[in-house]
Amino acid sequence: MRWLLGVVLALCVSAPALAISPDQAQYGIFKMMMGDRAVGTGFHIGKHFMLTNAHICDAGWKVKYVKDPETGTMTKESAEFVMEALHKHGYRYKLTVIKEGEAGGFGPDLCLLKMEVHDTIFIPDLYQEQGSQRPNIGDEVWSMGMPNGDSWIYTYGRMSVPEYAAGQRHMLVMPGIGGQSGSPVFDAHGRLVCVVSEVMTSRTGPMSAAPAGYTLCVPLKVIWKFMRG
Repeated sequence: MRWLLGVVLALCVSAPALAISPDQAQYGIFKMMMGDRAVGTGFHIGKHFMLTNAHICDAGWKVKYVKDPETGTMTKESAEFVMEALHKHGYRYKLTVIKEGEAGGFGPDLCLLKMEVHDTIFIPDLYQEQGSQRPNIGDEVWSMGMPNGDSWIYTYGRMSVPEYAAGQRHMLVMPGIGGQSGSPVFDAHGRLVCVVSEVMTSRTGPMSAAPAGYTLCVPLKVIWKFMRG
């Protein structure tokens, strides 16, 4: 019996604690809204800051143009960020863009936002700097988002190519749907791995050579650089 107790204790000590579970994560993930239309997903990273994709933030600007009476040229007069974040419990939050990366190509497709919070609901932090730093081929991953529909979507897969696009992306064998861009991806221990940037739904764009069911995401190391730059 003593040897059995020793094995059990060793397993308990060696097993890493789960940083975040799907049940916990759902309360830190938001649907990015333009009026009544969902355009993607974002997630809370602490102190009422959010992270999503730059191409999601690009859709959040309401731009006013004026026409030159002499030349007929249209010039931008003002721009207002009108996107809001919708919580699982129905709370909506206004947002301010703090920093925006590059939406095209394989640049840092990331956008840092500040939430205007006026209530006291608990929102978990889903960003950990000590997250999954060097994922390996075959590692288990999972993601959760609140895309176009009213329901949450939970997806599960594995790491396929850790160093895709010269290390600017991870390629995952994980299905996704439109509106899942900006969703956090975690490893089996609940540690942040990357942020979904492109979902393979058709043979177009940067994933034209990949079969359906593959997803590209922005790695944690790129997120670090973006946050600290």
